[in-house]
Amino acid sequence: AKMMGFQEQPLENKGTKKMQADWEANNCQPNSYRNLDGVTTHCPPYSPPEHGTHDDLLLGGDEDQAISYLNHDTIGALAMDAYGS
Repeated sequence: AKMMGFQEQPLENKGTKKMQADWEANNCQPNSYRNLDGVTTHCPPYSPPEHGTHDDLLLGGDEDQAISYLNHDTIGALAMDAYGS
């Protein structure tokens, strides 16, 4: 973005700082972490489940939602050249 002429600017303000402080005071709840030890009791860093069994890696007990190398976050990117293609 900087190469395109956008100016770098901080995204923090009084409101966002308060939201962050409130979230941390509430043990970082809610958060989107799942199936790690401590996600409901404290802020990151978190640890993998102690037992590490297949059942520990199921999301909501659904076999189709088991965490594995077959399902992971993916990042996509789009690009346009100077001619709009």
